Amino acid sequence: MIVVIVKDSLIYQQVATVFRDFRPDEWRVIAIEPDARNFDAPVDTTYLDIDWSNVEDVDRYEPPDRHWPFITRYEEAVAALHHDDVRYDCIPFYHWNAIYSGADALAKELDEGVHADDTLATWNERLWYNEVTANVCGGRVICMERGPIVGTFIVDGTGLDDGRNDFQQHVWPRWAEKEFTCLDSHAIEEWLDRYESSRQTLEGQECWVGPDTLRHSLQGAHRVDPLVFAPLQVPLDTNVVFRGASNERLMDFVGGNAGVQSLVKRHPGDKWTRDKWLESNCDRLGIGLRDDNVISLIGAADCVVTMNSQVGIEALIRGKPVGVLADAYWSGCGVTLDHPNAVDDVLRFAPDQQSILRFLYALVFDYLCSPQHIPSRVEEIKRRW
Repeated sequence: MIVVIVKDSLIYQQVATVFRDFRPDEWRVIAIEPDARNFDAPVDTTYLDIDWSNVEDVDRYEPPDRHWPFITRYEEAVAALHHDDVRYDCIPFYHWNAIYSGADALAKELDEGVHADDTLATWNERLWYNEVTANVCGGRVICMERGPIVGTFIVDGTGLDDGRNDFQQHVWPRWAEKEFTCLDSHAIEEWLDRYESSRQTLEGQECWVGPDTLRHSLQGAHRVDPLVFAPLQVPLDTNVVFRGASNERLMDFVGGNAGVQSLVKRHPGDKWTRDKWLESNCDRLGIGLRDDNVISLIGAADCVVTMNSQVGIEALIRGKPVGVLADAYWSGCGVTLDHPNAVDDVLRFAPDQQSILRFLYALVFDYLCSPQHIPSRVEEIKRRW
């Protein structure tokens, strides 16, 4: 039995898509918040109904001396953003007693309601309920997340931190040494042609325009300066909080470079960054703030610089040099310029094209999962344990 931890109805809906090819007797759900009841549960579900709505908003509440010290890492990082009301607005408050009570309730359910041979699955990672699950259940936890390509998912038995995930520990080392045949190359090139022609992106934004049209609108008929695109990220995302990322750092890196035109795009899921601060920071650094389709921006750019956004993979697919400033589960494979010193370094970066095809083959065909392949991937991970 696979026991999946979900937070709310949105995550439950995504999880139900992931597990649609499992029989109802092969999986069940533990749902954290009452909102999860808004989704019509397809399998047996235990609702913890942990409700924060009646908890007093406080700027800082000292955590009690209890046995969940690791939980405070994310909450403390987010609480620090409250003091920066120039950049952010409506940052959620955390009441430590409520969080620790929720952790205790989940731990009790895991102890009493999960069998020793069950496998646990969590969506995303490093939020308090996923940390509790990993702490209580040890190595029997599968980390899951939406993949960078529409219709794909990450199913990882190790974790998603840089250097500590299945892709970097198992998949890429295998493909780095394995012969990459003409058939392999042809297969990934055919996939790339189909994917690029589909114009699909995770954000689902319409109004796609061709790269030449966008470049002309930005620079006129006589293009001179190289164009750099930097996708902004959600400031509360665990990829940002725990992996050395920030939108400020990214903008400082790409902005203010003589002879370079830099563009940024606000993440569609960012509900907290203040418009006034973002616009003024772009003006200060000479950065263009755009809301074009991300594929249009990638196509128009000469290179893409990201903290650790999966937009970097979209850029690799479209043959653009990619600079990665922070840690990502897909960095460190020689196809991106990791921790560059300057934008010019990224613009000059030219990895071997066969290496890029090898990397994309390993990622697309041997790591990312479509829903119908998830049962076999889960069994593969369980055998490795």
